[in-house]
Amino acid sequence: MLLSSGFFNHIVYTDEAHVDLTSQAQGRITREQGTRDLLENIKERSPLKVSRGKFTERGLQSHASLGVDCHSNNAGSVVSEARLGLQNARCNFNQYYHDQGKTPSRLPDSLSVEAAFNLATIKGAEAARLETEVGKIAVGMRADLVVWDALSPAMVAAAQHDPVAAVILHSSPADIELVLVDGVVRKQDGKLLRVSVDEFAIQPVGKEKLEWREIAKEIVKSREKIQKNMDEIDFVQGKQGLMKLFGVDGAKFVDLD
Repeated sequence: MLLSSGFFNHIVYTDEAHVDLTSQAQGRITREQGTRDLLENIKERSPLKVSRGKFTERGLQSHASLGVDCHSNNAGSVVSEARLGLQNARCNFNQYYHDQGKTPSRLPDSLSVEAAFNLATIKGAEAARLETEVGKIAVGMRADLVVWDALSPAMVAAAQHDPVAAVILHSSPADIELVLVDGVVRKQDGKLLRVSVDEFAIQPVGKEKLEWREIAKEIVKSREKIQKNMDEIDFVQGKQGLMKLFGVDGAKFVDLD
């Protein structure tokens, strides 16, 4: 049963029935692992429905947003996810017509850089029902801002021509000059600033402020501990257990030589 307040995370393998159900219930969806289904609009690789010779959009974009998963699976940048999703969706769009011996004369608005940008920004705020507080630059909204260096080697000239396209198609976290979170500067001049330790954690941490390099060293130590634990795991047995748990048919796996 879908409620209008529903927020569905990590949604994969959507079909037209799921799209219609979610749209009717005004539910919200966010995805991390690739974004093709959010940018495309209906199943069978055709991103648009053709009715009476005209393109009509139907799909998840009006109720969807982008997120990121863990670094072991993909990049930690929502812009990187938006770029991959857009490129994948455009590829599938063109392939759909290529298979018919045709070439589309243009891309639909649902496959524009603006659509991908919106999925990474305001659409996330709408999914979390926070669109009156965050997700865009406006009077009264929280100051959650990211400023890119338009003269960086990756973005120069592209940013002056089309800033949104430059962000989605060319930028990386290294191009970010300034970050504000709720009005607090977290990154300045391309460098992460010191962070305040939560009051309850000051005693175990031993400091009230931490530099990024200190945090990074602790992350590396944690990774080493995790790796030692992983070395003791029987992954063959673990894989079999997970397949059984999720009802995965092992016969569908293909061994690649």
